[in-house]
Amino acid sequence: MNFPDVTESLCTLAITPETVHSWMQVVERFVVLLYNHSSQESINAARRQLLIQKVGALLIYLAHKPLLFRHTERGDCQAGY
Repeated sequence: MNFPDVTESLCTLAITPETVHSWMQVVERFVVLLYNHSSQESINAARRQLLIQKVGALLIYLAHKPLLFRHTERGDCQAGY
């Protein structure tokens, strides 16, 4: 599989980590496709479905999107500096 938009966004984020907000939609879509190649869902729905399948319904209440944002932001800062 080829994801040129993700490559461009990650390269840009490595140089200018403060642009994380403008690239989050691309990164988010890429992560959803990692969970399920045919999914059209949001990242929260995709993670919820995966967690239900793997772990069970008790983990549904986790805050998924803020966690991804913090993880992406932290990775950008480490890569950029």
